[in-house]
Amino acid sequence: MFVAGVDVDSRVYFGVVTVFIGVPTAIKVFGWLFCVVFGVSVTLSGFLFVTFVGMFVFGGITGLVLANSGVDVCLHDSYFVVSHFHFVLSLGAVVGVFLSLSVFVIHLLVVEFVMYVVFIIVSVFVLSSCFVFVPLHVCGLFGLPRRVSD
Repeated sequence: MFVAGVDVDSRVYFGVVTVFIGVPTAIKVFGWLFCVVFGVSVTLSGFLFVTFVGMFVFGGITGLVLANSGVDVCLHDSYFVVSHFHFVLSLGAVVGVFLSLSVFVIHLLVVEFVMYVVFIIVSVFVLSSCFVFVPLHVCGLFGLPRRVSD
């Protein structure tokens, strides 16, 4: 976004707004963790919740890295941005959907076996995605471009 020909004042504005979004989000994540530690017993849904919070935190940290306009100019059109985008969407959103399904639908039906199956599927999905996206972050930090011209 910062390399789209936007003037310096707009770059500063968008960077500051992104950081202002990140601070309340961090407070929200610590509130979630507080509820997990002190509010509920750790069940299978709790483990899914911790996985979701971990994906949320990692995606938020890489998003705050990209909020810095100087760093974003260097990382623009690299695999870091691609990996951040897919990490947030595929891991954060999909794990959140599985978590909500397991807590609000499966847990109400008291089908414990289905919760174990969902937990195993989500765990395999998260681990395989981490094996793909974490090296892409590193490749992006080393400047590997997203597209190579012919």
